[in-house]
Amino acid sequence: MKKQLTKKEKGNKLESYVVGKLIEMGDKYARPTRGSGNKSEIGDVYSNLYYVECKHRDKKNIVIPISVIDKLKKRIPINVDKIPIWVYENIEGRKFVIIEAENFFI
Repeated sequence: MKKQLTKKEKGNKLESYVVGKLIEMGDKYARPTRGSGNKSEIGDVYSNLYYVECKHRDKKNIVIPISVIDKLKKRIPINVDKIPIWVYENIEGRKFVIIEAENFFI
């Protein structure tokens, strides 16, 4: 029988996935943030291009609270070119990248 991952382990696995994909895209400095989620750095993944917040949900449908979006946006310094993105994974392992339209259509 396969061991069930803890919530933290699921989050770490998603962060590692995102880091790997960013590195494949050419962001050689991508890495999980130090103390992910403890406010020492912004977001869960450090990137030269993005502020990344990762969330794993143990449900099929994903609902994104506006408070989660606002929390990350409030921490971003003014006059920074990095784009905030949210990476969600559902219980089926499907992954979604959420980006606000104003940042997508630039």
